Amino acid sequence: MEELPFSEANFRMLLALVKKQSEEIAYLKARIKELEGRLNQNSSNSSKPPSSDGFKKQIANLRKQTHKKRGGQPGHKGDTLQMVSHPDEVIEYAPDRRSCCPCGSRHWKSLPIESAQVIDLPVIKARVIEHRKVGYRCGRCGKVFSGSLPAGIIPNRAQYGLGIQSLAVYFNQYHFIAYHRLSELFADCFGVNLSAGSLVNFIKGAGKRLLPFQAHVGKALLSSPLLHADETGMRCESKTQWIHSLSNERLTYYGLHVNRGTAAQQELGLLPAYTGHLVHDRYASYFKYDHMTHSLCNAHLLRELKYLHEEEGCCWAEAVKTLLLSAKEHKEQQQSVTKHYKTRLCNTFAKLIGRSLKKEERRMAAIPKPGCRGKPKRSKAHNLLRALSKYQQSVLAFITTDSIPFDNNLAERDLRMIKTKQKISGCFRSQIGGNSFCLIRSYLSTLKKNRQNILQGIQNAYLGDAFIPSG
Repeated sequence: MEELPFSEANFRMLLALVKKQSEEIAYLKARIKELEGRLNQNSSNSSKPPSSDGFKKQIANLRKQTHKKRGGQPGHKGDTLQMVSHPDEVIEYAPDRRSCCPCGSRHWKSLPIESAQVIDLPVIKARVIEHRKVGYRCGRCGKVFSGSLPAGIIPNRAQYGLGIQSLAVYFNQYHFIAYHRLSELFADCFGVNLSAGSLVNFIKGAGKRLLPFQAHVGKALLSSPLLHADETGMRCESKTQWIHSLSNERLTYYGLHVNRGTAAQQELGLLPAYTGHLVHDRYASYFKYDHMTHSLCNAHLLRELKYLHEEEGCCWAEAVKTLLLSAKEHKEQQQSVTKHYKTRLCNTFAKLIGRSLKKEERRMAAIPKPGCRGKPKRSKAHNLLRALSKYQQSVLAFITTDSIPFDNNLAERDLRMIKTKQKISGCFRSQIGGNSFCLIRSYLSTLKKNRQNILQGIQNAYLGDAFIPSG
């Protein structure tokens, strides 16, 4: 590099160059830290699913260690296979009385019977029942009289019965057995050759019979004081669509839509009419409905706070996490939380967030943004602090209102089987198939929550007597 002669102009030029390079170095350091943070995100410190973790390293769980041994704990009452009092068949094994005892006596005395029971399945074979419509013609007037076939029986054709249809829907919609493997199962176990087209027709038929159930569940959810909402992506018609979930402890509703946000909720029509309390994960579209009260899933917040503390060194994140977990533990231990504790917790939370937000804003203002126009991009820490400050009431709703849970795990559990279906048996080729799946899964999830027999519930739906929960 050519040496410049010393002068005031050259000195000022070098100072400007050093200042510019310092700004670029500071910006690049911040950018590298941000990119490294993205690489270190996993299911324990972000909203990424566990399936994205891979096998690189063991993920630290947020749960506390209990130091209990694996397996059944002391005092656990196990379930042992019990003998029944009235078996379906009894086979006796007696000695041959024609052979005499070596001692020569022919006098026999009965001893207590020693029995054992074997629970097994009989050979299952499809049974064909022919329904005949018998008619007569009057020999005098010529009028014709005939019997009537049962409902659903179509004359002059073969069709599958209620047992096969309901079992196929049960295997496909509840256990997610794909069409081709389900056809193999019926052929191997029952000797019935089912085509993929027949299976699709079974599912469509079940969906049509559950339309009254869907209408009832929608009305019942609107009258519920507390609901959980969530959504997840699902491939349908070769594009990403969204399955929206709205549920409580007894009812579940799923709806498929091409949009994730407000447009989907408006078309589904439940949230715009709901006036109770909604638990969700801080997705912006939920807050557009201000005619209801909101609470946030603190499990999501704990993961974000864990990331900020471990990857970006934010001490305030660890303090907020500790405060939330201590409040959760206090609520679990106490039958009722006192008003004094609620007030003290809210004040402590507000002071901690307010002080941390001011420090973060000063830190962000000190970082130069060379070449940037408009508003500078906010950091993860800044965005979360702003959200905690804005939605403090929603974050602490679990402690200020006794009936509000700490997290949104109920909605997470409801959506877990949706992702299981996607992994096991693929996606939807048509919108009709996706809508039928959502309707049937709403019914099956509701049956499960109300401890009803799943297969019997499907059969009842085919008979026009679908299970309708009381509330």
